[in-house]
Amino acid sequence: MTTQGTIALDATIGPRWRLSGYYSHGEYRNDIDTPGFVIGANFNQAVDAVRDPATGQPVCRVKRTDPSSACVPINLFGEGSPSAEALAYVTGTPRQRATTILDVGGMSLRGEPVTLAAGPVSIAVGIEARREAIRQTVSERDLARAFRSFNFAPIVGGFTVKEAFGEILVPLARDRPLLRKLELNAAVRLSDYDTTGAIWSWKLGATNEFFPGFRARFTRSRDIRSANLAELYTQLTVGYNTLTDPVKNASVYVLNHSGGNPDLRPETATTLTAGFLYAPPAIPGLRLSADYYRIRIDDVITIVSAQDLVIRCFNGNQALCGNVERDGNGNITRTLTSYLNLSEYRTDGIDAELSQTLPCAGSPACPAISRFGCGPTGSTA
Repeated sequence: MTTQGTIALDATIGPRWRLSGYYSHGEYRNDIDTPGFVIGANFNQAVDAVRDPATGQPVCRVKRTDPSSACVPINLFGEGSPSAEALAYVTGTPRQRATTILDVGGMSLRGEPVTLAAGPVSIAVGIEARREAIRQTVSERDLARAFRSFNFAPIVGGFTVKEAFGEILVPLARDRPLLRKLELNAAVRLSDYDTTGAIWSWKLGATNEFFPGFRARFTRSRDIRSANLAELYTQLTVGYNTLTDPVKNASVYVLNHSGGNPDLRPETATTLTAGFLYAPPAIPGLRLSADYYRIRIDDVITIVSAQDLVIRCFNGNQALCGNVERDGNGNITRTLTSYLNLSEYRTDGIDAELSQTLPCAGSPACPAISRFGCGPTGSTA
């Protein structure tokens, strides 16, 4: 269930300036019940069945020494097995009750203080503050990690970030040969997290219309992403993985712990994009766009799978070997796949799109969709 309330204020200051402010409070409640998971201790007691000498019927061994036990012997074989009573005893329902709260507010001042030959200069400055928090409780069985294959984990935590930003759009040329609409845009933001401290992000870009319908664009930016609540505060969860151990050259079934990491650093990315959009006036509705992008992300926040941990450690990555535990005989006893910061991630490529919007005048479908903008004059939808 999600609830949200927002209060906003807009005001004009003279003919050139506009002041805006807002505050928003939101809550998200997420309750999850997942029945049918095996309770490890109960299953172990139920399969350890013996014959009661007094009745000749199967009975849990534990019931011979503890008559108050609710154990029901389970038969794993034969038609009609197991019984409903046995299933009810050996299975249960992992449960979580989570509430995420978001409080955010800010103020901004926007205006056009000067006008150049190519048009007005637009600027915006402002401040924002945000508080995110989560409280997730789980059942007693989850907390005791009683379920064999899956247990919910409690989460309690939050962070606050305060930000200041500025943006500017400067028209440099208008209605000139090959410079029909040349504009420069820039933005900068300082974000101060109470978990990781202050960090800068910025953007510098330019757009230009070389001839009617053909626009080019270029952007260079430094982008950031701080760890979210789950990445920071998820407590350790328990699971098992079947892994290939290159040291022993064998397949092993290994305990794995996974969870959050409150010491995560923010991701920082350097991004470059360059491309164009062409919508030829002679062919209404035709749009062709292509953009090249190149991205490098430092301190990538991610989880390395248990198998990758083992392989990378074997190949010499000593920073990850601490997440692979072995006993005195060199056998893997546990892996830890909590969130961590990797060194870097790089990618580049090209995004391209070709689309054609056709008029629907005279089409049988036109009257049916005219309420969405396809009218009797043949306008496009």
